[in-house]
Formats: sequence, C-alpha cells, structure tokens
Amino acid sequence: MRPRPGSLCPQINYDGREVPYQAIPAFISYNTVGRYIHELLDKAPSVTHSLQLVLDDERRLERDILVASLGHDGPLAMRNFRDNVEVLRQTVMPAIAELERRTRAVATELLIFEKQRASSTMSVDA
Repeated sequence: MRPRPGSLCPQINYDGREVPYQAIPAFISYNTVGRYIHELLDKAPSVTHSLQLVLDDERRLERDILVASLGHDGPLAMRNFRDNVEVLRQTVMPAIAELERRTRAVATELLIFEKQRASSTMSVDA
C-alpha cells in the first residue's frame, strides 16, 4: 500500500488480498475523505467567483426587476431579491470561505499524518 504521489490528500492504494480485511473500511474512508477534500478545494473558488458576480451585478439586477412588468408583485420581488443578496453577502460567502479554510486545515493534517506514517513504517507495494 502506498499513497498516490503528488496529490493534496494522498490516496491509499492497496490490494485487498494483501491487507487485513478489517483495515479495508478505514482505507475506503480515508480515500473518500481525500476525494471530498480535493473536490471541495477544486470547486470552492468557482462558487465564490460566481457568487461574487451576482453581488457585483446587484444594481443591474435591481434595475432589471424594476423595469420588468411584475405589476403588484414588483415590490415583493424586489424585497425578496434584496433579502437573498443579503443572505449571500452575510451568510453564504463567509460560510464558503470558512469551509475552504477548514478543509485546507484538514488536508494539511492529513499530509502531516501521511508524512509521519511514511517515515515510521515501511510501505508495501500493492
């Protein structure tokens, strides 16, 4: 078993015939965590960028709502829009930043763990 080189969160490659069956669920969980960390860190910047585009276009979007033929629903649409933008600004953007920060911290811990494990044990090639 050995980690895949060059990855932020190394994956454990193993041959199920050569490791104790009790260890396989732990390897699967470890690899799943690594995959989720990679996906989250890969997608967080594009999500943040997309949300920032909405926030940057707030005035134009308000104007679009005002000129739309919404009739009596216009004030409610504007209120909903402003409430949603406020949620994006005050809740979603900070939550994504915090999630990314914590995910990077976990990834760093896993790398440290992997380096310590690799230096203290012998790897068996699968």
